[in-house]
Amino acid sequence: MNLNNEGSLSHPIVENFASLEEWRLFAMHNGQLFSKAFSDTLVENILINGFMDPLSKKKISGLEVKHDNDNIRESIKHSGWISRHRAVYFMMNLLLNVDSKKKDIKVYSPEATTDWALNMRKLFPNFIGSEFEPTSEVLATIAPFGHQDLCDMTFPDSIFDLVITQEVLEHIPSVDKALSEICRILLPGGWSINSHPFAVNSYFSVTKAYEENGQLKIIGEPEHHGNPISDLGSLVYEIPGWDILERAKKCGFSEAKIWFIVNPELGIVSEISGILVSCFRK
Repeated sequence: MNLNNEGSLSHPIVENFASLEEWRLFAMHNGQLFSKAFSDTLVENILINGFMDPLSKKKISGLEVKHDNDNIRESIKHSGWISRHRAVYFMMNLLLNVDSKKKDIKVYSPEATTDWALNMRKLFPNFIGSEFEPTSEVLATIAPFGHQDLCDMTFPDSIFDLVITQEVLEHIPSVDKALSEICRILLPGGWSINSHPFAVNSYFSVTKAYEENGQLKIIGEPEHHGNPISDLGSLVYEIPGWDILERAKKCGFSEAKIWFIVNPELGIVSEISGILVSCFRK
């Protein structure tokens, strides 16, 4: 790990992992990354020096940044984007160089009403967003945005260059069906880029709820996360573990890796210093 004299990063960290074993080896050799003291140092650096905003390409003063030391991944907020949003955008550029082809690239996300989605619509003319809301009453309140079920989408085959999911996969009753559908609608060579809670030290995903014979089964206490169009939140079905990589390949993807990005100069930090992003290529 490259540290400067102040104990912060001298260079960004951008690593990818194809297995839990690779991650464990990296973590063993870079233990300091995962301490609260180190993540606090990264945040302090941002609050003092600011960061480069990916939307405006301008330096943002630390005074303009809203942050939460207890939930860094979901904060470092500016212009409606938080740390994990910028990590996803970083991966979009790393894998597809989207900044150079904003007018042409075709992007889909099951997210339409958030600040992130509204900014994406401004950046990419061919961006399509949706929400999961099958009732006509609620759909009327979010028009013109439509409903899509990730496990059974209405799009034809092979039409998108990029599909982005953010804090969505954990709320899907069948992640495998959703991954198969995402792969189906991607063009050959297209990418699925995803942020989600991650059981980083477990090979197996952690099941919280499941459906059996049309009945919902919940294991332990039900867990809900925020939903932009419902005060009730969204039920968590599973927290993906490293088996998500093999499952993605079984669903048709040719490449599947977990990326880890630590880049305070771009406002990408978290409680474990960096953001984990899963990336699957058709």
